[in-house]
Amino acid sequence: MRKRACWKIMAVLLAGAYGSSAQSQNQPNSTAEMPNQESTFSAGGTGTSEKVPNVVLFNSSIRVLKGVYKAATLKNGQKVAPACVFTLSLTPTEKSLQANAKSPLRVNPDGTCEADFEIGEPPQELLAWSASLRTSLIESKTVANPSNLPKLEGSISSKAGASVLLDGPPGFTQSAGYQNSWFVDPIGIVVNSVYTQTTWWWYAPDTCIIPQSGQYQRTWFSLSGWSLGYENWINGAACGYTTSYATDTFINNGFPACLGGTVYAYYWPSAVWGQWDGTLTGQFAWSLSGPACINLLTPQFQLVRTI
Repeated sequence: MRKRACWKIMAVLLAGAYGSSAQSQNQPNSTAEMPNQESTFSAGGTGTSEKVPNVVLFNSSIRVLKGVYKAATLKNGQKVAPACVFTLSLTPTEKSLQANAKSPLRVNPDGTCEADFEIGEPPQELLAWSASLRTSLIESKTVANPSNLPKLEGSISSKAGASVLLDGPPGFTQSAGYQNSWFVDPIGIVVNSVYTQTTWWWYAPDTCIIPQSGQYQRTWFSLSGWSLGYENWINGAACGYTTSYATDTFINNGFPACLGGTVYAYYWPSAVWGQWDGTLTGQFAWSLSGPACINLLTPQFQLVRTI
């Protein structure tokens, strides 16, 4: 009998925008859009059809996850359709979780949004499969206190104006983990995906972290018409956390399931955070725009601790 993990679900936002429009104007491989990466971005498209294994999650259940609805906005010069944002966390003793959407997004009168998810522990077969998506990882040393560092609510960095540590006394613990998020089509093929990873050292209580490194990769199924329209990756740290934070837009100008309609998939963001107390947090705001048939795309999300 496997022990059931008690995952901390801080907030959940899965994205969905139905019938809205969006545009992407930035060129995909412009290093000017990647302020904190140290290596050249490589092509991420794939001509092979990667299907999600049809395996059962351990200790899974269907749960209603609520989030905050985000209206359409303009970010970094990109028009992003309405969205919801999910934030899921693992304590230092928890290893992994997967959340698979089982319903369309529902927007409530009180300004929240929600959807039904199957949440459980991914078996090794599923973890090995998702690792097969990561063929051309981009890795860099984490940058301390970059000017464009995203904020993490509740972090000690907002309370203690302390600086990121470059080293620390004996007793610091190394942790690492990643999030991997993707959309699948009606026959289970992954049409695009975004992976972010972070490695850091921590020493609770209320001690600044020591950042180490981060990774990033994205894929899209080019043979079915998908392309990368925009991307940005921030690999940075503050006193209370480190983050590997990606924003990506994928475009399909003739999505077969929509009989040729244009579809946009937004990952704004697809991010992972390592916190001062060893907590691993994954955050994703997924959004779709296009014809009503975009509901045929199903979002899935993995959060995995590797150290």
